[in-house]
Amino acid sequence: PFEAAVDQFEDAAQLLPSRPDAHYYLARARWTLGRKERALDEVSQVLRLDPGSLAAAALRSAIEGMDGKPYSHPENGAAGAGSEQNILPRAWLKFYVAATSQRWKDAAEAASTALERIHRGERCYDGLEAELLLGRATAKLEMGEFLGAIDDLSSVRRFLPHSPMPSLLLAHAYYGARDHVRADECFEEIFRSGDRKDMLAGVIAITYQMLGDREKALAWAKRIELSSLR
Repeated sequence: PFEAAVDQFEDAAQLLPSRPDAHYYLARARWTLGRKERALDEVSQVLRLDPGSLAAAALRSAIEGMDGKPYSHPENGAAGAGSEQNILPRAWLKFYVAATSQRWKDAAEAASTALERIHRGERCYDGLEAELLLGRATAKLEMGEFLGAIDDLSSVRRFLPHSPMPSLLLAHAYYGARDHVRADECFEEIFRSGDRKDMLAGVIAITYQMLGDREKALAWAKRIELSSLR
């Protein structure tokens, strides 16, 4: 499935060759698959189209394994680690490394730093704010900070109204906060609004199983069979 997603990013970059964000997301996808050199090729495309790209600067630092050392693009010269212009890319890099290492407290703090810079008007790619909110919410879920996760996931749903993932995580957060009524409502909303009823019922059943609610997991498993018959 991820290979197919990378193919879609490839198509987007070919259809929109002058869009830096198309090359940026393709670079991230290639890096995730371990295609380091091809990922760096796409980062170079981003920086050619947008030499001041903070996101691309952070991504190139991460791919090259520079341990958080900021990449200095031509507009900055050799900007130091404390430069105001480097705070967002360094925070993004710290967030990514911490989340990958499952250091959830560090990940949440770095995401907060990056989000603060974005809210202060610092330029970033479309989708970066949603990515950071989703990442911070995931970190909070892992740490058991369910109320904070609920706030972040409620914001993410405004950015990604058609994606079931924020709603699934939101239901998880409500369940963790012992608000089972709202958790159930979230799951029902996901099921109603989605097209693949059998797949959604299966995901919800598995989620309830992971949450330790066997009774509701079985109830949703039965809805898989009912959805398949329709």
